[in-house]
Amino acid sequence: MVAEVRGTGDSHGTFGLFDPVQGRDGAHLVRWASDLPNSNGKVGLYGPSYMGIDQFLTAENLGPHSPLRALFPIVAANDIYRDTAFMGGIPDGEFDLLVVFTIFGGLHIINPAIENPTDLADLIKVESEHVPGLLSYNAKQTINVLTGGNQPYAGRYWRQRSPRSMLDSVVRNRISSAVGR
Repeated sequence: MVAEVRGTGDSHGTFGLFDPVQGRDGAHLVRWASDLPNSNGKVGLYGPSYMGIDQFLTAENLGPHSPLRALFPIVAANDIYRDTAFMGGIPDGEFDLLVVFTIFGGLHIINPAIENPTDLADLIKVESEHVPGLLSYNAKQTINVLTGGNQPYAGRYWRQRSPRSMLDSVVRNRISSAVGR
C-alpha cells in the first residue's frame, strides 16, 4: 500500500514538514495493514527520502510488540536540521515553495489522473485544498526562520523530526533495519 502524508497527494488535512502527527498516522496505518485479510500480521516499510524519514516517525510511535518488523529507508536524512533545512547553517532551498508544490502537489496529480480519469474532478478538488495549507506552511516557516523563532536553530523543533532522535526507539522496539526478517 502507498499512503500520502496529510495535505499531500490525494489525502486531506494540512501539511507540516516531517510533522510528528505523520508518525501517529503511520502507526495507525501499520496496525490497520497488519489486520487486513490474508495478512500474516507483519508489516515492513520501504521508501526513499521523505518516505524514509517518515518510517522513523512511524516506528517511534509503535511499541516493542507492534506489527512493524522492518524498515528499509533509502537516502533518508539523519539530522533534518543539518541534512535538509540548514546545510552548514545556511537555509537550504530544498523545501522551498516550488519544491514543496512539486513533490507534494503537482507530482501527485499526474499519476492518479492517468490511473483513474473518472476521479479527475475529485482529484482537482483535493489538490486545490492543499494550496492554502502549503502556502501557509511555507510562509509560517519562512517568517519563523527570519524572525528568530524556534526553527532557525537546531533545537527541539528539529530534534522531534530527525531520525537521529528516533534510532533508540527503533532498536529498543526490536525493529529490524533489514528487509526479510
